[in-house]
Amino acid sequence: MTSSMLRRQLKNLVQNYSEAEVKVREATSNDPWGPSSTQMADLSDLTYNVVACNEIMTMLWRRLNDDKNWRHIYKSLTLLEYLLKTGDDRVLLKMKDNTYIVKALAEYRFVEKEGKDQGVNVREKAKVVLILMEDDDKLKEERDFAVKTREKTSKGSAASSTDAVKDPNYKPCYVVGAGGLPSLDNIPSVADLAASFAARKEERLKQEAEKKDVERRVSVTRVRSSFSAGGQVHHRPRPQK
Repeated sequence: MTSSMLRRQLKNLVQNYSEAEVKVREATSNDPWGPSSTQMADLSDLTYNVVACNEIMTMLWRRLNDDKNWRHIYKSLTLLEYLLKTGDDRVLLKMKDNTYIVKALAEYRFVEKEGKDQGVNVREKAKVVLILMEDDDKLKEERDFAVKTREKTSKGSAASSTDAVKDPNYKPCYVVGAGGLPSLDNIPSVADLAASFAARKEERLKQEAEKKDVERRVSVTRVRSSFSAGGQVHHRPRPQK
């Protein structure tokens, strides 16, 4: 057990943190790994409990305001993205009350002594989270995909992130690199993301319009057929004014 883990456990005891708060602290620690899928899944399940959800979100906002530790922020955004896709609806409601925090993180910078800007990971993750918060259609698509993936997993299928490649209708917000962090070469700008979502929405609306047009044509054909089969249609006389 590392010294950072010991300090974290001691603080958990001293502060008398709840189970949910401890889980958030573990998932968003300063350790150079995680959060794991197991940690995020556990916290997602806890969001369906009103008290636990409040504790989770309060701790996450605290982490997001810790601008001296970029890993706290990046991991918190990663967890928030997961909770938006799989957690209770109240997660989004609580996040909308603090949209300004996420928007500010889209400009976050953290330059280390060596000159490397670790803030780039935070900025790109914040953009992804903002898209999910503000684009209802995209969020619904992601939540539907998460449900399908969970159903496959529960049935014993070999469901994994590779399913996204198999499903031509699913397009993730970014491509995850081998190290767990997003591959920066594959991360589109927020403008590109918004344009992509708008194009897909326009295509979906076009398909719906075409479907309605077909239904209208079928309806007209049926009416014409009824005229041919039944002869004249007698209309009820209008009442005299």
